[in-house]
Amino acid sequence: MTSAAREAEFEKHYADAVTRAQALSEALKGPGLAERFARLPKESRDEIIGQFSMVELAQLRYDWGTWARPKQDPDLSDIPHRILFWLGGRGSGKTLSGAQRLRRRIEAGAQGIAIVGPTFDDIERYQIMGEGGADGILSVFPPRLKPVYKPHKGLLYFHRATCSGCSSAEACGGALAYINSAEKPEFRGPNLDTVWCDEPAHWKHLETIWHNIELATRLDGPIELEIFFTGTPLPLQILREIIADEETVTILMSQSENAANLKAKYVARMQGKYGGTRLGDQELEGKILTDNPGALFRASVIDAHRVLTAPELEETAVSVDPGIATGPDNDPTGVIAGGRGVDQHIYIWVDATDDERAKPDKWGDDVVKTCKQNETDVVIVERNRGGDLVASNVRAAMRRKQGELASLALKIVEVLATRGKKIRAEPVATLAERGFIHFVGHLPKLEQEITEWDPSLGGKSPNRLDALVMLVWHLARLGEEEKKDYRSGFKALPQVSAALRAMQAGGRPGAPTGLAGALPRWPGGSKL
Repeated sequence: MTSAAREAEFEKHYADAVTRAQALSEALKGPGLAERFARLPKESRDEIIGQFSMVELAQLRYDWGTWARPKQDPDLSDIPHRILFWLGGRGSGKTLSGAQRLRRRIEAGAQGIAIVGPTFDDIERYQIMGEGGADGILSVFPPRLKPVYKPHKGLLYFHRATCSGCSSAEACGGALAYINSAEKPEFRGPNLDTVWCDEPAHWKHLETIWHNIELATRLDGPIELEIFFTGTPLPLQILREIIADEETVTILMSQSENAANLKAKYVARMQGKYGGTRLGDQELEGKILTDNPGALFRASVIDAHRVLTAPELEETAVSVDPGIATGPDNDPTGVIAGGRGVDQHIYIWVDATDDERAKPDKWGDDVVKTCKQNETDVVIVERNRGGDLVASNVRAAMRRKQGELASLALKIVEVLATRGKKIRAEPVATLAERGFIHFVGHLPKLEQEITEWDPSLGGKSPNRLDALVMLVWHLARLGEEEKKDYRSGFKALPQVSAALRAMQAGGRPGAPTGLAGALPRWPGGSKL
C-alpha cells in the first residue's frame, strides 16, 4: 500500500471516529440530576430534601452520580474500550470528570495507577489539588478516605475502599499512584491498570511518553485496563491517531454545558471575546479543528517534520521579542531557542516564554538562563523594537549572574525589520513547508500561536511567532545583508574566482565544473 493510500485510509478512520464521537456526545448531552433538581420550584425542592436525613444529605456531597452530567460520568459498560478521551473547552468540567473517574476506578479495585500532566506544577495545581481546591483528586474523596500526597516522592497513597479510617494511607495497603511529568520522557509505574492523562497536547515528549504508557499497561490487572484523557483539542497527529483507534471512546464537551457551575461574568466575557472564532471553537466549544486555512504555518506540516532529537549542530542562538507592557492583555516576551544542524536544517527545541507577562528583569534572567542551558552565546534582538533596551537588559542580567555564569559571554545580534511581519514570516513558513524546519519534541504554545495567526485578519503577530521568525532568519541567513555562505569551508569570492579561472583554463581535476558549482545552495538544490 502506498503512503498516499495509507493516509487516505487513516483519514477515513479518523472521520468515522469523529462522527461516532459527535453521535455519542449528542446522546449524552443534558444536565445532571443536581442541575435538574435545581430547576424545580422551591416547594418541590423542599419536599424532596425533607425526605433525606442529615447523614444522607452529607453523603450526597460525595455522590458523583448526583452531581455529574451524563457526559462527565458516562456508563460505558456496553461499549468495549481501552481509552476514554474527554475533549472539552475551558471550564467544561473535564478535569473534575477525570478526578472522579480516578476515584471510581480505585473504588472498583484499581491498584497500579499513573497520573500524567504537562509539568509537575500543572499536575499538582489541576489534577491533584484542583483549581480552588474544588475539582482535584484530593477534593473528591470523603475525608476518611482522602489520599495522602507525597510530592517529594512523586506518589499518591490511597486508602482501601473498605478502610474504616486508617491513620496513614501509606500503611493502609491501598492503591498507589505514580506522578509523571511530561517534561521528561522517563515514565514511572509499571504494570498499570489505570492512567489519567491531562492536556496531552501540551506534553513536551508526547510520543515517547505515550509509547511508554502503552508498554506499561501490557498485563491484566484486578480490573479491566482504562486510560482516560482530559484535554483541549489540538490538531496533533498522535492525538488524531488515538481518537481514530477503534478502542477509543471520545466525548466532546463545551464550556456552555457547564455554565451553571461557572461565574456568569466569566462565561459572558469568554463568549464575547472568542465566540464564533476558531480559537473559541477549540478553547470553549471543544471542537476538533483542522489546519487554519488562513495561517502561514500548518500544524500538519509541523507534525510531519517533527523529530525527537536534534543532530550535531553548527550554531545555536536564543531569540527575544519583548512585550511592550506587562498588563494582562499584553503579549508576553517571546524567548525561543534553536540551532542549525550540520545538515543545514533548522531545529527549534525551547520555548522559554513566560506567560505571566514577566517584567524586564525577570525575562532578562530567563534569556541568560536559556543561553546557559543550551550552551549558546548568541542572543537575537530586533533593533527597531527596543533593541538597545533589550540588549541592555540582557547585559544587566549577565552582571546579576556573573558568579554562576562566569564562563558565558553573550554576543548580541541585532536585526533590522524593514518589512511587515507577514512578509518576514512567509520565507520561514516556506522553509517549514519544504521540510527544513523541525520542532524537537512538542512546543504546544508556540505551535498554537504560529498555526493560528492569520495575517489576512490584520492585528499584531504574537511575540512567540516574532521571536521564531527572527531566530530562523538569523540561523538560515535569510537577511539581505548576508552576502557570504554560512557553511564551514566556503570561501565566497575566492571560491567563485577559482571556479572562473578553472573554466577559462578548460577545467582541471577536482575543480568545480562551472560557476553554478560555486554558488551557495540550500539543501535540495535551490539557491539561497
